[in-house]
Amino acid sequence: AFTSSATAARFRDEAPDNLASLLGFFARENATVFAEVMQAIANDGPGVTRAEAAGLAMPTLVIGSGIDLVHPLATARELAETIPKAIFTEVTPKATDKDRHFAEIRAAIGGFFDRNFNNQDQS
Repeated sequence: AFTSSATAARFRDEAPDNLASLLGFFARENATVFAEVMQAIANDGPGVTRAEAAGLAMPTLVIGSGIDLVHPLATARELAETIPKAIFTEVTPKATDKDRHFAEIRAAIGGFFDRNFNNQDQS
C-alpha cells in the first residue's frame, strides 16, 4: 500500500535514496518493534530550544545535503545559522553519489576535529 501512496510517489521523484531507506524498513525482522522505535523518534524533538541552541558556546559542525526529504538542507542551514560557532558544510547528496557523500562527510568531520580539537604541541 505504501509503495502506491502519494508520499512514496513524492519520495520516488524527489528523494529516491530516502524512498529506498523507507522501503527497507518494511523488510526488517521484528518490523513491529522497529515501527514503534521509529514512531518514538518521529515524535521526539531535539530537546533543545532555539534559544538554547543560540547559546551554545562550543564549536559545532553541521552537515547537510540536498535531495533529502527526511533531513532537509534548509534545516541544516538554519541550525548552523542559529549556533554561534557552527561551521556548515554541504556535501554531495547520497542519492547522487553515495561514495562521494560519505567521503565528504568523513573529510568534514576529520577537518573539523583537526581545526578545533587537535591542539597538541607537535614539538
